[in-house]
Amino acid sequence: MNTSRSALQVLTRKTLEDGNRRYTGRGGISEENRGLGFLLAYRDSATGSIHLSRFANGRRAPIHLLDGLPEQLALRREASGKVIALKGSVNAGFVREGRFYTREQAARAMMREARASPSSRRPFDSAAFVGGCAFSSSHSCNRPRGGRWQGF
Repeated sequence: MNTSRSALQVLTRKTLEDGNRRYTGRGGISEENRGLGFLLAYRDSATGSIHLSRFANGRRAPIHLLDGLPEQLALRREASGKVIALKGSVNAGFVREGRFYTREQAARAMMREARASPSSRRPFDSAAFVGGCAFSSSHSCNRPRGGRWQGF
């Protein structure tokens, strides 16, 4: 199955949400792989540059956000200046130990690790959370009851 986006398809909040739904329960979302050292990131395949997901103020974000990335990655903005689309060459994924992983690659790595250590606790449990993120009108992510982030 080819899970990469078309070079012409831009990265938006909707494509992030779609990816979250597709990889929930497979280890390809932050809630499931964060404990094994995966950090939310983006890679620009045109330049090879990798950027951690950040809030607009520069703090590391617990979910994939479109703001907080270098200006050259933004394709479209709202009138307020909020980023609503990234260039088609930008992919959401993760960084671990200096290597970028697409969602698919992260999911496969999680499965390999689960098979390699069957006696350990399962590395993720899709029943322990609900995918998606509760966005307020300012598009900030809210922590749900129980303090677990629900993110992209």
